[in-house]
Amino acid sequence: MTSVPKVLLINRKGRKPYYFFRVGGRQYTRTKRRDAYTLLNSLLATEPVEGGLIYVAEAVREWCRLNPGDWEKGRLLNWLDFNKSAKLADVDDRHVADYLAWMKKRGFSPWTIRHNMRLAYAVLNWCHDCGWVSRVPKKPRMPVPQRVAKDIPTERLADVLDGLPAQVKPLVLFILASGCRPGEGRLLRWEQLRLDAGTCELSRHKTAGRTGRQRTIYLTPMATAILEGQPRTSEYVFTSRLDKPYTRHGLRSILANKHRKHPTFPYAMRHTFGQQALDSGERLEMVQKLLGHAKITTTAIYAEIRDERVRQHASVMTTPIERAEEVKRGRKSASNRQKVLARKAG
Repeated sequence: MTSVPKVLLINRKGRKPYYFFRVGGRQYTRTKRRDAYTLLNSLLATEPVEGGLIYVAEAVREWCRLNPGDWEKGRLLNWLDFNKSAKLADVDDRHVADYLAWMKKRGFSPWTIRHNMRLAYAVLNWCHDCGWVSRVPKKPRMPVPQRVAKDIPTERLADVLDGLPAQVKPLVLFILASGCRPGEGRLLRWEQLRLDAGTCELSRHKTAGRTGRQRTIYLTPMATAILEGQPRTSEYVFTSRLDKPYTRHGLRSILANKHRKHPTFPYAMRHTFGQQALDSGERLEMVQKLLGHAKITTTAIYAEIRDERVRQHASVMTTPIERAEEVKRGRKSASNRQKVLARKAG
């Protein structure tokens, strides 16, 4: 079986770097690595592989050909960079552990490592089902991602809101005022509103498959005022200038481009709502209901003790010295009262 063509980085002095590979006697160049691998896979995927596979790159190419709709298969570029010309027979437990260490050394986040490893094992499991590998390597222990609430500080929130375009500002304000998920706000329809009851009823939402219940968004007075001020030009409440609902990447890019020094994202508005609700003294169970969490452990992420909350409690806290002074004054007043009663009795 012929070897898999390699994509080479050409970096010459005075010229812009580019990626180069040769297939079928022809040379191809691309300025981006992702474009080079995409073109290479498209050229190699014209005919299915007959017989067994030898190289990891061949297995990745064939798996991508059979799964064209998987939008995450670009993560397999890291798997290809690590393996290069490795054979499927060489992929064992030690090889997978080295791939994990390779990603850690390059500073990949725990979430990225998990996604990359998941796709790598999807390819290996497929090779095992086809009979091209005898066993699937044991999955190593993955790093645990640390989930923290990424809210916007109060002193920076006004600057974030002032720089928003007028068309998208009501949507961002609604997420901030109701604590709904950005996807729930983007796709909110007029028929789902119950303004008389102060709620929005959603049948399709993030936790519908686990809970089997509809999602209720409880509207604050500010959220109700935002909804009442929206024009009814479409079936959706919040629309772009094209009279269509915002896409996930579109809303995210608007917030990121308007604040390049301090980039933010739509979910930060929801995190800010939950964090400030707990800072104002709301119970954890109440915030869970407002945010629509299926488990209270998810809401507990927002219950991080911050410096602002500590300062508020410290300003009203009674110290042991003050308690001792109160006890001393109480004893003194009781002694004076006994003396007065003794005089009257005498």
